[in-house]
Amino acid sequence: IKNVYEAICLNPKIKYSQLEENLGVAESTIQRAIGWLKENGYINCLRNEKSKRNPPPGRLLATMEPP
Repeated sequence: IKNVYEAICLNPKIKYSQLEENLGVAESTIQRAIGWLKENGYINCLRNEKSKRNPPPGRLLATMEPP
């Protein structure tokens, strides 16, 4: 979780595939870590304001807000 958080802090627009490659873990591991970070207030995913939809698959847009 710490490594995922640090990677997102360095690049809030990092893609899941980049996290997988950089950290050497499976997508499911990334998803669990991001889920925990969201639930505990460390990250907030942004919505696409133009279409009012979630960001495109594979793209993580986040703002860092420590609890």
